[in-house]
Amino acid sequence: MYKIVTGRRVDGKGGNTQTVKYFDKTCSCGKWQCYRLPCSHVMAVCRHRGDNPGALVDPQFTNRRWAVQYSGKFSPLPHPDTWFQPDWELRADSSKYVARRAGRVRVRRIRNEMDERDPEVPRRCTNCHQSGHNRRNCPNFRA
Repeated sequence: MYKIVTGRRVDGKGGNTQTVKYFDKTCSCGKWQCYRLPCSHVMAVCRHRGDNPGALVDPQFTNRRWAVQYSGKFSPLPHPDTWFQPDWELRADSSKYVARRAGRVRVRRIRNEMDERDPEVPRRCTNCHQSGHNRRNCPNFRA
């Protein structure tokens, strides 16, 4: 059984104590039991003991298990010369096309008071953030 104290962070979090029962494969945080993968507390114990943390991963997450599960499920496609050639052709229905008009798409949202600018506040240039001119005729920005 190991007690792990997490380090304190700048934001004040951390400093918690977690108990790891190494041979029972349990941690008081519950992540090792829930996800069946070693949590950071278990990784600290592995580093202290000099053990391989890969040995603590549940067997369902190993490459060998993956290969066994998917073996025989997929077969490669045959050569294209052996494919069946249909006697029909797939064509698009031109009556379903919608002609799009030129220009900007109209907004369908209903405008409310949130969209209105306060007339008391002067407009500001988006380049230099000063009032009295706009981006197009900004004296501080020349391209």
